[in-house]
Amino acid sequence: MATARQIAANRHNARRSSGPRSGEGKRRSSQNAYRHGLSAGVNGHVESVKDIEALASQIAGNSTDVVVLECARTMAQAEFDLARIRRLKVALVSRVMAFGEFEPPATFPSVRDQPILQRVRSWGTNSARTKQTASDANNRTGALR
Repeated sequence: MATARQIAANRHNARRSSGPRSGEGKRRSSQNAYRHGLSAGVNGHVESVKDIEALASQIAGNSTDVVVLECARTMAQAEFDLARIRRLKVALVSRVMAFGEFEPPATFPSVRDQPILQRVRSWGTNSARTKQTASDANNRTGALR
């Protein structure tokens, strides 16, 4: 149970962290997902969706249980995300080796606040965590064996 002091502190912090307020700030933050393309996922590509469904079918086996199928899809999606992140890491390292450094576009000044490889590592960690969470949920149901 939160104390009155904690509740007051939470309300005070919430007032300061409500996101962008100006029209320009809202416009700029709405473009965050377009910076790297990784947050978009692969669902927009018909080929990728087919590949994900095929992998999910392999993971689920002959099961028709809705929970198992959903866990299998989540694991397959995370596996494809991890593969995309690995390819991006290789491309970034290749670029650094060829040109000496990676210089993000000037149109995204906040990108410079965090090293690119650190962000890529973070995306990989999130995808791996998603895959593990789906696997754990599946193991709790005991349907996939």
